[in-house]
Amino acid sequence: MAFQKINNKDDQIYYTISDVSELAFKNVYLYKDTVHLLKFSEQFHSRKFEIEPFILLEKIFKDLKNDYGIKFNENSPEVAIQKQLLSILKE
Repeated sequence: MAFQKINNKDDQIYYTISDVSELAFKNVYLYKDTVHLLKFSEQFHSRKFEIEPFILLEKIFKDLKNDYGIKFNENSPEVAIQKQLLSILKE
């Protein structure tokens, strides 16, 4: 993963990565639908329920139920990262 360090003395932000960062970044696409829904929902009134955001939400729920079609290879180090990202989305 990636880590952020803020140095207030020199007003700098530093980023470091770990040995699994590449695997994690490769799976960031899993957040695409959720981020799209958040941006899309901004255009609707907060007290009025519109159908469009719920249609997008339904698609996300179906994709999550099917783990976004991921075929897990239990021998791959990527499996733990994929399952962690999916569990965050399912919270």
